[in-house]
Amino acid sequence: MKCNFDKQVFLSRVPEGPLAAHIGAFAGSLHEQGYAPRSIRRHVLLASCFNGWLKHKGIAVCSITPEQPAQYLRYRSRQVRLWPEDASALSKLLCFLQCEGIIPAKRVIAHQPTPVERCIRAYERHLREHAVWPKQRFSSTCRLSALFSRIVSGMGPSRSHAYAPAMS
Repeated sequence: MKCNFDKQVFLSRVPEGPLAAHIGAFAGSLHEQGYAPRSIRRHVLLASCFNGWLKHKGIAVCSITPEQPAQYLRYRSRQVRLWPEDASALSKLLCFLQCEGIIPAKRVIAHQPTPVERCIRAYERHLREHAVWPKQRFSSTCRLSALFSRIVSGMGPSRSHAYAPAMS
């Protein structure tokens, strides 16, 4: 049985899974945005395959997370050769589903500073509070010192102390 989306995209069978009812609307959205028919076909095919994977995993529409497209692409890469735009296509699908209110929008979690970030901020405050040179020179020195401390903290504990001066 063939399934027709937007008079340009045909799938060999009707999709089954949690996203089946939304794939047609996704194809229509891509068409309205001016995507070429070839690109729409690729997006719809990938959305349909992702839909089948979700069904196989037993994942409901409301349970789809932003990490699942990457998990699916890792799974898919063992079956077929991935196209460079596959990740972008699934990202567009998730964005479409979020905009339509089908899945919840990404929740932004307030960033909790790491111990290293807290230490860097304390160091910046120390530099600001104990400045003994002119304000203009201080601000650039403070920024450079803070930048240096961020770079060093990015090295991690195993490498950062290899560059530290020896204490006597």
